[in-house]
Amino acid sequence: MSDSRHRLDVVLRQRLESLAEAGVTHLPRVAAIATSTSAAASQESAQATARPAPTRPATSNPAADDVTSVAARSAGGAPVDIAGPPPMEAAPAARLDRPSVATPVQATTAEGTNDMARMNRANKLAALDVIRQEVAQCTRCRELASTRTQTVFGVGNPHARLCFLGEAPGADEDSQGEPFVGRAGQLLNRIIEACTLKREDVYILNVLKCRPPGNRNPTPEEAANCWDYL
Repeated sequence: MSDSRHRLDVVLRQRLESLAEAGVTHLPRVAAIATSTSAAASQESAQATARPAPTRPATSNPAADDVTSVAARSAGGAPVDIAGPPPMEAAPAARLDRPSVATPVQATTAEGTNDMARMNRANKLAALDVIRQEVAQCTRCRELASTRTQTVFGVGNPHARLCFLGEAPGADEDSQGEPFVGRAGQLLNRIIEACTLKREDVYILNVLKCRPPGNRNPTPEEAANCWDYL
């Protein structure tokens, strides 16, 4: 015991001498600091123990409430079904009527189309006849109306996809009342045949419906007077 105490004194003395040589004149009060820290910790612990625990607001759990309610009711002895509402019955399937036989409409549609085409053709022919009569009585160009033999209206297929339009009738057309019947008509016929067509397959007409005297060129006023008919 004395040896240990002696060694401790020697070590402590050497430590103090080293601190003195280093310029240390005072040592911190370790015991006081430890005591103060321990007291503060004890005070905080006491306050925490004395402080009541915070109360949390009660939250509603629908599922738990339902289970609790069901359990409370079942505790009375009455059987309780907690499987949920009964499944909905499936809607009855719609009755399937016997398939009806489709009425063939192709033939009817084709017949209706043909009838409409015939009506359109008839209407166009009737309209052309009305215009032909108006042309025959036209006197807008006084000179032409006084020198013509007859008016020259168009001929051929009014539904044709190909049309030949001339400038004005010549002497042959004025005498026969049909466009392109002279030498120019013969040339036109050969052109139509070269197209693998017939004269009846196309429509032929002139801008002017009357022959200008001496086969002269039409004037702008004469062409404008015939524009409505064209």
